[in-house]
Amino acid sequence: MVKRMCNFLTYQKSSKKRLISLSVILAILIVMFLLARSITSVWAQRKADDPTEAGFTAPSKSTGSDERKSNVTPRRITVFKIIREDYQGAALSYPSKLFVDPVKREIYITDSGHSRILVYTHDFYPLLSIDKTDGIEAPVGLAVDRKGYLFIAQSPGKKHPKPRISLFDPSLKWKRDIFFSGFKGAKDFRPKIIAISRAGALYVAGNGYAGVVVLDKEGEFSHILSPTDRLGKGEKQKATICDVEIDINGRIYLLSEDMGRIYVYNNKEDFLFKF
Repeated sequence: MVKRMCNFLTYQKSSKKRLISLSVILAILIVMFLLARSITSVWAQRKADDPTEAGFTAPSKSTGSDERKSNVTPRRITVFKIIREDYQGAALSYPSKLFVDPVKREIYITDSGHSRILVYTHDFYPLLSIDKTDGIEAPVGLAVDRKGYLFIAQSPGKKHPKPRISLFDPSLKWKRDIFFSGFKGAKDFRPKIIAISRAGALYVAGNGYAGVVVLDKEGEFSHILSPTDRLGKGEKQKATICDVEIDINGRIYLLSEDMGRIYVYNNKEDFLFKF
């Protein structure tokens, strides 16, 4: 009887040790599982944030079709600053265009309601403005070249009845006005958006104009860059362009609101694809 009791007590102690060991092993496995799941989640998020890893593929160059995958996680946007006023505390009125100088990192805003251009530092501090006293009457778009020269697209006004591009030097002093001629529709062409290539060529989109007007670095007319396209089974026609942008690699992006498409060219103006 005593021997059985001893064996029973020994068995209980052994069972408790096994139970404790199993509990420890189970806890370790749970922690490892949760850690692995966390690492996998973080890695998946990083891949989703990286467009080269997020399942994007280049659209077909032959058909222009969009082959992007639909499982891409959108990025979360954070608001750093809302620009509401100028250096005197006056509110903006109809800000229509924003441009960031890649060299000085200054921010230019077309404040069309007040007929002026506002300049802010890279940390959003209101620096200065140029207005009617500087030759600004009806600004609608602007761009700054690599040397700091400012090109401002202006609509017709009371003082200047002709649409033009006003050129200002790096110290924001007016130099001259560029008027349009040498192409069909030049008389009625109203510049809206300006993009500048590395070589200094100006790509100008106008209101309701088919294509963009290309000017050389001296402001002289060079040619028209105009994609031809069709909607559905309709006839091919020249696409009206409402916006033009050039990226750091020299690629040219033409936005056609009427066609609902963006046309992409390389820095030699060879057509690449549309989407």
